Amino acid sequence: MTHAFPEVVLFPDLYPDNPRRAARHDELSFLVSRQIIEIRDAQLALRPYVDPAVAQHARKLIARSNVPADQVEAFVEATQVKAALQAMEEGNAQQHTTTVPHHPAAGDMGIERDWLIRVATAFRSSDFIKDAIAQAETLGAVRA
Repeated sequence: MTHAFPEVVLFPDLYPDNPRRAARHDELSFLVSRQIIEIRDAQLALRPYVDPAVAQHARKLIARSNVPADQVEAFVEATQVKAALQAMEEGNAQQHTTTVPHHPAAGDMGIERDWLIRVATAFRSSDFIKDAIAQAETLGAVRA
């Protein structure tokens, strides 16, 4: 049995040029694990573009919204990823030594997969993310 599995299902913006490919059912676990590692590697590469103040502004905006409490950190991480991607595109490295924080999965790929799906879902919530980044930019957290 063959299933179509997009390599970039969790974070297409981190790998915009990767094509989709078909995978055998028994390869899916390996492919998901590999993709999780690649997403986290990409986040490590974003370190120079992460501004921790973006997370602070995202949390303030979330506090005034109807985001469920169990989704708050997924929205914060998604906002930081989006802001870091924008900063990277603009060539605006930050002067911070932070990383994009993430939910601790303690090496459990199932927990990590579920977490990244929550972050990806938040990431696609572009209106909220755009508002959080715009607020951070307005208050000087993100360099223009």
